[in-house]
Amino acid sequence: MLAPLVPASPGTLISETESITGQFREELELLRRLRAAGLGEAAGYKVSAMPREAGARAHCFMTFALEDGQTFTREHRHLLARLQPAVHAALERLCVPLVASQSILAQIVEEQTIGYMCLSRSGAIVEVNERLHALVRRFLRAARVEDGRGALAQFAGRALDETRGQRSWCLEHEDGSTHVKISVHHLAKETHIIGEDLQLVIMQEIPTLQREKSLLGEAVPPMCQTPQLTAALGELDDVEQKIVVAMVTTKSQNKQIAIEMGLGLRAFEKRVQRIASKLNIHVSRGTRVRPVLMRRLMSR
Repeated sequence: MLAPLVPASPGTLISETESITGQFREELELLRRLRAAGLGEAAGYKVSAMPREAGARAHCFMTFALEDGQTFTREHRHLLARLQPAVHAALERLCVPLVASQSILAQIVEEQTIGYMCLSRSGAIVEVNERLHALVRRFLRAARVEDGRGALAQFAGRALDETRGQRSWCLEHEDGSTHVKISVHHLAKETHIIGEDLQLVIMQEIPTLQREKSLLGEAVPPMCQTPQLTAALGELDDVEQKIVVAMVTTKSQNKQIAIEMGLGLRAFEKRVQRIASKLNIHVSRGTRVRPVLMRRLMSR
């Protein structure tokens, strides 16, 4: 049944009458549904053939169907052949927001609730959805970006800087009611069937109370959870949160925690100092930062 489909090169237009023959036409549920909907012959462009696990290949098609009783004529084929480059380009753009490591269905369902922006390797803006536009306008002040012309480009640049090393960038709205979590994913053109390598900026809004609960999760035992710790985690980035949780839940020395996190001891201690600074915890010169930090965070 698939003989004409598998060897065809991307861009080929293939009719169902060429590829689905004999008993398969009677048994295929998809064709029965098309006929029940008043649709007749269908044809599709082969968009791509992508390698999968264990040597398998996935063949992707974009299918068009005519009204029942009609067939694809030479004129149809000529018209669709001229449309093919535009159709292929549109499909590439449709692939852009999807991150391979995450559920495609979940991403489609959440498409209207998350903001996304696609950037070229040079940082130029390729595409932005309406949700990201709205979120950026609301969080400009928190992002320390000036309103006006070029604000979106400035925000994109800050997002790339703040998320280096696979970090998340969290911003709190000025009224304290909500946060946004910003992350960047690198999309290889070979994996995502797109025309160039892209950087995908995802911006997700999270109510403050929900975010604080999720930051604690099960990582911190209930006996160690305090209002000060909950509030503090809401001010820190992902790496800083992990450092604080490790210091709270273990008796490991700084050097051991640093090794487990893949950090040098000096880099770790600088991060601890930065955490104290972010939380407005003053540490006298010559005093060890960690004990002071723990006393403040664990006080009830």
